[in-house]
Amino acid sequence: AQDYDDLQPVQWPVLADRAAGSGADAYGGTERLFADGRFYTPSGKAQFIAVSPRGPRYTPDGVFPLTLNTGRVRDHWHSLTRTGKSPRLSQHTVEPFVAIHPMDARRFQLENGALAQVETGWGRMIARVTVTNDQRPGDIFVPFHWTDQFAAKGRADALVAPATDPVSGQPESKATPARVTPFAPQWHGFLLSSAPVPGSLKQVDYWVQANGAAFSRYELAGLREPQDWEGWARDLMATDVRDEWISYCDSARKQYRFARIAGERLVACLFVSPDHHLPARAWLSGLFSQPVLPAEARRDLLAGRSISGQDDIGPTVCSCFGVGQFAIEKAIRERDLTSAGEVGDCLQAGTNCGSCVPEINALIKSAHRNSDNQQAAENVA
Repeated sequence: AQDYDDLQPVQWPVLADRAAGSGADAYGGTERLFADGRFYTPSGKAQFIAVSPRGPRYTPDGVFPLTLNTGRVRDHWHSLTRTGKSPRLSQHTVEPFVAIHPMDARRFQLENGALAQVETGWGRMIARVTVTNDQRPGDIFVPFHWTDQFAAKGRADALVAPATDPVSGQPESKATPARVTPFAPQWHGFLLSSAPVPGSLKQVDYWVQANGAAFSRYELAGLREPQDWEGWARDLMATDVRDEWISYCDSARKQYRFARIAGERLVACLFVSPDHHLPARAWLSGLFSQPVLPAEARRDLLAGRSISGQDDIGPTVCSCFGVGQFAIEKAIRERDLTSAGEVGDCLQAGTNCGSCVPEINALIKSAHRNSDNQQAAENVA
């Protein structure tokens, strides 16, 4: 028997009658299919089948004026059954989103980062709005990964038209007429918790769960406010009488922030706002991996950011090395970086699998555009 580590790469299919020689050839691998000019047909010849192309079965109209396209995102695979368990992969794209062109966003009164309802003639979902020039006007994109296990009303498959290929059964998941309207909850929030969360959390109108390192992250929104925010937060965060409880409540501005500390560790924190403008999650998330909550972090906790100068790396861009958007933007700005290669030399971002390189290039382009605009404004002044 040969040790697994000694096995050479093998290209499939593996055919017993081809096994010969040494190395990869010893296993009968096939470097190139049909290299001998013979195909899996009675005659051994390739066959071309003429088809008559047809358009989508359903087309946009006055009620559903957009075309919905569904697909996958960079760090997830299928329905999160495996990638959803990975904290590293789960932090890049946390929520279902709907990508839409700026012109369509203005037309349908959608704000980048806000929530929207995506509807078709067959279903509806709630997703975070991403306004981007990468989308064509008239088209929207929604990822299909989220199921009822990880999100409320986040299933893209519920939207897709029941049109299938007559031979393969493949659904027409790239061309469903749709519409997008703002989803206007009374409150937005997020919960980070290393403790089990009660099932009552999932009674809120919008929630999405993502696994982090030593905690779970929940993005939340509700159409109705709890009558007692502090009581609701204590129940949600399973507060023990022995725990330290820190709270900030501003009912006039509808801003509520709570934290639970057990012993010397941060166990949970909840931030609530009347809109989607909330503190970044990266700095707070990092506190859950610390066995003892530092005094300065305890002081800054309800601010949601380090007032004492500790850098917040921002939303994850490079999952391989855990490099965030703010860290990349800071390096570009302070070191005048002009290429993804230079960013990689500085931070390692983009030097492993390379899937974040387009995002790094976009950050470089944005940073230099902002710098040019600032310089132009100073020249005018």
